[in-house]
Amino acid sequence: MGPNDAADSKLEHPMRELEPSVLGEIVGLLTHDIRNPLAALSSNVGYLTMVGQTLPQDVREAIFDLQLSVEVMSRISDTMEVMSQELRGLEGPTSSNVVVSSLLQALRPQAERAAASHGVNLSFESSADLRVRVAEPAFSRALANMLHNSISLAPAGSTVRLLVSQTPSGVSFCVEDQGSALGVELLEQAFTPAGQLEVKSRAEGRYTRGMGLYMVGRCATLAGATVRVPKRDRGSAIELLAPVAS
Repeated sequence: MGPNDAADSKLEHPMRELEPSVLGEIVGLLTHDIRNPLAALSSNVGYLTMVGQTLPQDVREAIFDLQLSVEVMSRISDTMEVMSQELRGLEGPTSSNVVVSSLLQALRPQAERAAASHGVNLSFESSADLRVRVAEPAFSRALANMLHNSISLAPAGSTVRLLVSQTPSGVSFCVEDQGSALGVELLEQAFTPAGQLEVKSRAEGRYTRGMGLYMVGRCATLAGATVRVPKRDRGSAIELLAPVAS
């Protein structure tokens, strides 16, 4: 290969020459560009939802479906942001004391809409007055992706349960559903970006849009929490264990 051939190769595959930090900057730029139109879509869908009670039923259903799609795309943009930060080697956010009831209240509306769309029931069961010490934005993303993973994979007519309780090891956030459990051989890979490529085509891989389990694992780490996969006789359970607030 001569000098010109090497130059031509770089022009044909320019991304191969980039450092991870530069790739991270590019992914971050794309994330920013996607979020601008998403914000406009979300605002307009919110307006249509507010004024649309007098519209025909089929129009209201179309608005509801549009809202769900915007929310899915927003979660995918969150994944892009986290991947951008990881490529750039940025430090995680700072932990603070978080009231569990407020955290669940913020997550519930989107989860309930998704559950209604998939024809499953949703149950939140939490002890009162619990507080955790986590980086809230990252922890919220981990828990949201864990919920939507279960909602997407649970059989129609079944119930997805979020059980929050204090244990000797910390505060447990356990999401249970009646779908296929994560395969034992996939327990480590499923929470990594490269592993998501492998689990995508396997029922026991529990793949969901936006690389949901990667977001659970990565955001849990950023938040200062731990992911566990408890064994169940039937169905699936995935748990986040968060430190108790001091």
